[in-house]
Amino acid sequence: MKDIIEKYYNKADTQPNRIWYPEVVELLTEKWNDEATNDELIALAKLLTKKVREIKQTIPSEDLIVKCPECGKKHPIDTAVVRIPSLITAALRFSVCSTKTRIKLNDSWSKYQKQHNLSLAGLPKKQAC
Repeated sequence: MKDIIEKYYNKADTQPNRIWYPEVVELLTEKWNDEATNDELIALAKLLTKKVREIKQTIPSEDLIVKCPECGKKHPIDTAVVRIPSLITAALRFSVCSTKTRIKLNDSWSKYQKQHNLSLAGLPKKQAC
């Protein structure tokens, strides 16, 4: 596991959009469940987001500004948020789950997200900026 983490992480790298720090990958590995429900994936994403925010507080970086697809204005975005598709893909990338599990969870999540009108992070979608 350590070599997989080192492959994807450079201590000098302080990109503002980085999420998968070694401590976050370790927490993902510890808490992962191949049979997780969508609500459990949302809870895990929230836990990992909290960890990423803790790490980012120790790293000097500027907010990432992007153009909002809803209003057309530029806004800072929260780069610490772990999104469910990213979470599932990271589990595969860091050898925590199989391709078969990734496909099953992605399909389930996609249906659940649409059914409940959720963002990629599992939160209710905002109607306006």
